[in-house]
Amino acid sequence: MADRLSKFLRKIRGTSRYSEVMAIIEKILADDTESLDVKKLRGHENFFRVRVGKIRIIFEKTPDENIIVDAGFRDDQTYRDF
Repeated sequence: MADRLSKFLRKIRGTSRYSEVMAIIEKILADDTESLDVKKLRGHENFFRVRVGKIRIIFEKTPDENIIVDAGFRDDQTYRDF
């Protein structure tokens, strides 16, 4: 999964969305998600998604930290692996 995340971040680097996505990732990692559009993924206890326009950032909430699992543009395959 980390390979898909890094590939996606390389793909959008240099665009206006890159800084916005990185700021949101920092908020997720700092557990400051109150101002974000967070939704629990159906059928999963600790997996959530944050929506940034057409981009979805999926993360796992653990007792100690939040772990970014994947990020990408929304399509039919976005939630298939979860």
